[in-house]
Amino acid sequence: MRTLASCRAGIIFRESLENRGEGPDRKMSQAELEKPSDAHFRQYLALLAPLFKPVDDTNLGDLFEFVCCLVHPSGVEGTDENHLVETTALIDDLDAFSGQNLLGSDFAHPERTRARLALLSYCHLTEGDFFYTLLVNLLRVRCGERWALAPFADLARPIKAKKGADTGRRIPPSPNKKIARLHEYATKAGMPEVSAALKDVYISEIRNAVFHADYTLSDAEFHMIKDYYHSPKGYLTRDVPLPELLALVDRSFAFYYAILNRHVLARGGFAHLRDKAFPFDLRLKGLIEFLFEDDLICGFRVYWPNQQQAQFTRTSNGSHALNMWPEVQGGLNIEVGMYATAPGPFSPLVENGQQPVYTPAPGRTTPPYWPCDGQPVPLK
Repeated sequence: MRTLASCRAGIIFRESLENRGEGPDRKMSQAELEKPSDAHFRQYLALLAPLFKPVDDTNLGDLFEFVCCLVHPSGVEGTDENHLVETTALIDDLDAFSGQNLLGSDFAHPERTRARLALLSYCHLTEGDFFYTLLVNLLRVRCGERWALAPFADLARPIKAKKGADTGRRIPPSPNKKIARLHEYATKAGMPEVSAALKDVYISEIRNAVFHADYTLSDAEFHMIKDYYHSPKGYLTRDVPLPELLALVDRSFAFYYAILNRHVLARGGFAHLRDKAFPFDLRLKGLIEFLFEDDLICGFRVYWPNQQQAQFTRTSNGSHALNMWPEVQGGLNIEVGMYATAPGPFSPLVENGQQPVYTPAPGRTTPPYWPCDGQPVPLK
C-alpha cells in the first residue's frame, strides 16, 4: 500500500517563501522559516504510540478487535478500490507537480501556485475518512467497545424531499463532527491528547474557504472572504499570514504521516503470531489464524470443527471476504455453517458420536486441531 512519500507540500511552500522573502520590503526571519516537519512528525509519532498498541496482547479477544482496527474488514474491494491509496496518490501527484520548475512564462506567480497546491493537499488530506475511522476505532476498543465498520454512520444527515419524506440518501458527517466524536472517545479512553492534536491541525474555516472558493492569495497572506480565522495570538481575522499558514500545513502533514507510519508499524508487530492457530471460540471450538502479506498482518482465517472456514484479507491486490460480514455500528459476524442436529459434548457444530473435522487452508495439507492444553497450534 502506498503511503505519503513525505511532508513535502508544506516544505515546498516554505521553500518558495524562503527564496523570495515575504512581500517587497521584508525577508522572513530564520525563526519564521524553520518549521521542520520532521520535528512535528517525531512529536506526533510519540504521541500516537500508546494508541497503536493492543489493550491486552495476552487476551485474544482484545487482540482480534485491535487487528480489525488495522485491517478494517469491510468486504470485497478490487485492487484499485482502496480509497486510502487514491488519497495518498493525489498528494504524491500534487507534491511532484509542486517540485517542478514552474516557469514564470507559464505561471504568473509560481510561489502562489505552490501555495495553492499545498492548500489543496491540506484540504484533501484532512477529508480522508480512513484517518478518522482508524483513530476512533482504536479508541473504541480501548473503551471496551468493538471495532465498527462505520463508526460515524449515525452522524449522517438525511436528505429529505420537498414534502419532508426521507429520500434514503444521507449527507456524510463533516470532519468537525467526526472530530467531536473522536474527542468523546479520547477523553473516555484517557487519551485527550489524540483529539487535541487533531483539533490543532484541522481548521474548518480554511478548509471551507478553499473548497468553496472563498479566498484570495497574495504574496503576504491568505485572505478569507466570508469566514474568520482564530489566530494563535488571540484574535479573529480574515487574513492569515503565509508563515502561519504554512506552519499549519506542515503540522497537518506531519500528523497524518505519523498516523500512516504508526499504522504500518503496528501491522508489522505480529510476526510471532504467524503460522499458528489460536483457540478463538471456546463454546463452538473455533480456531483463528492471523494472515500476512510479506511481514504485515493483513487479515485472519477462522476454522470451525464442521469443515467450515471464514476469512478476510486486505492486501495490495484488494480486500477479500469469505463467510463473514460486518455490522455497521460495531462487530463482525462470522458464519459458522450448519449446527449439528444432535450435538455432542465437543461443540454444537459437531454431531454426537462424530469427530470434529477442521479443514486445511489453501496451500496446506495438514489440518489444524483443537488443542487440549489451550496452546496455539502450529500450522504446516
